[in-house]
Amino acid sequence: MRRPDGPTELPGPDGDPAGAIRRLRWAILLNSLFVALELAAGFTVNSLALISDAWHNLTDVLGLGIAWFAVRQVRRPADPVRTFGYHRAGILAALGNSLFLGVVTLSLFLEAVERLRHPPPAGGGVILAVAAIGVLINGTVAFSLRHGGRDLNLRSAFLHMLGDALVSFGVVVAGAGMLWTGWDWLDPVASILVGAFILAGAWRIVREAVNVLMEGTPRGLRVGEVSAAIAGVPGVQGVHHLHVWSLSGDLTALSCHVVVEDQPLSSGGLLAERIRKELHDQFRISHATIQLEVALPAPADPLPIHHEGGAVRG
Repeated sequence: MRRPDGPTELPGPDGDPAGAIRRLRWAILLNSLFVALELAAGFTVNSLALISDAWHNLTDVLGLGIAWFAVRQVRRPADPVRTFGYHRAGILAALGNSLFLGVVTLSLFLEAVERLRHPPPAGGGVILAVAAIGVLINGTVAFSLRHGGRDLNLRSAFLHMLGDALVSFGVVVAGAGMLWTGWDWLDPVASILVGAFILAGAWRIVREAVNVLMEGTPRGLRVGEVSAAIAGVPGVQGVHHLHVWSLSGDLTALSCHVVVEDQPLSSGGLLAERIRKELHDQFRISHATIQLEVALPAPADPLPIHHEGGAVRG
């Protein structure tokens, strides 16, 4: 039976890929400006912490750039080389960004442990002011990307920005607490707590991305329920060779063999369309390839074989 003619366009945060591109473009611009601000403030007050954080935020700009590029690639139509389209560009971007975010978070853990052993002097007013600006900028960007839904690429970008906002917020709270109480351990402990939150989110995205690339069953979908739904369509006598996989975070494909009674080709086509509608309505399966098979009659009992005078007669 037929497969849909073209690739299905993935929705952006507002149901439009152009919306995702626009938000990511603004995120890149705002974060680039914040990196410039941190570098300027760091060199002005001779703060190694601000300069180091500026380089960290520069890697986030790179991650946002990768996410932006992937969203543009996803919109490309299918061609003879990529017959399913470029939907998995977003999965690759999400996997790369999340793995990189995990490495950055582990380095944050190591730095926090070192600060617990050798606490640095409390940050000055300039450092706290820049961190507060970071909360505002990164929080605004994260808020704009919050509706990534099942799009792993946008969820990865959101996690990047949410992590930065939380780190900056931790700097403000811990810095103020250190100035008020003199407890030098507040800053590294806050970094460890924020890092654990980021690492857990990054691991979930990595796990989902690997499942998509391995063509595993989509998250939250049960193959048994899909098979039962197909079998429940009037005219279906059996289902086998059922495969369900993800082309991307929110685009699911299916192929199966459906056993039916002998019927005209036009009737079989209508039955296949009813099955596709059922799959789309119940499970949001967009690409369904259904092969119809005619139920074979049960074989008749074989005739007895008689032996007479060395000859074999049926």
